[in-house]
Amino acid sequence: MQHVKDKAISAKQASMALGYMGIDEKNTVLQSIADALRANTNDILAANKVDLNNGAKNGTSKSML
Repeated sequence: MQHVKDKAISAKQASMALGYMGIDEKNTVLQSIADALRANTNDILAANKVDLNNGAKNGTSKSML
């Protein structure tokens, strides 16, 4: 659970830093994020599939998956 908490803290810190950036800097950061998502789409989808399968095996309801 600490891992999730650490990610949330990092996200909050990043969002605050993003708030102080100018529009060009923000656009550059957002474009980098979009590029990384595109480049890692297959890995992201594969990990998501594993999570969904694990949730189903552990009895998580379909509405929560």
